[in-house]
Amino acid sequence: MAVIKKPNYILDFSSESEVVVPDDSALDVSYFTITAHINWQATVDDIHSENSSFFGKMYNYLFGVTDDGGDMKLECGYMDEFNEQVGNVSNTILTPGESYYVAMINGEDELKFNINGKTDENTVSSKAAKSDSYDLSIGYVPDAIKDSYGHWIGYLDDVRLYDIGLTERQNKKLARAKYRQDVAPDHLVGHWKFNEGIGGTAKDLSGSGNDGSLYGPSWLKIGHGMFL
Repeated sequence: MAVIKKPNYILDFSSESEVVVPDDSALDVSYFTITAHINWQATVDDIHSENSSFFGKMYNYLFGVTDDGGDMKLECGYMDEFNEQVGNVSNTILTPGESYYVAMINGEDELKFNINGKTDENTVSSKAAKSDSYDLSIGYVPDAIKDSYGHWIGYLDDVRLYDIGLTERQNKKLARAKYRQDVAPDHLVGHWKFNEGIGGTAKDLSGSGNDGSLYGPSWLKIGHGMFL
């Protein structure tokens, strides 16, 4: 009997669109890791006002790309508990149209990036992030700062949020295209795999029940067992 392999899907954010996850206390994390498989489907010049975010929750965290003198790099930031801004820009230059596994890691000592399983050279001192009561947005950022950050233009797959800073070894596992187990299941507070392929809901597979509602992005079928 032949085994029927299910196709894999990703979300296409080529138009102005987002996935909105209603606010929940589980999403307010002081120290955390955000991971995703990304592909920017535009030019560096299309990065809005030098910044375009694919994951944001107002003051709690922002993760996206920036135009750094004509080079596309990762950028992240948040407000700490004393209302001071903490941010970082990657040393690694990204190429539009190429796929990457990326992670924003706010551990108890450092705020840093991981790209394709390797820790980026740029690190800054980390602090506990400020809590807020805003919704989480994937593919965009909250309305209050939309003039500074633009929509994501491209593809997103397998987005996760942890309430700890993951190690390089853990990130290497998540960067593997066929790695399906979780590296820290007790600390996974949000997991949007984007593999539904139909409908207007992105299921949260973490067990927290924080499903997202789609406003504009479309499902795109890719090869079986593949990420971006």
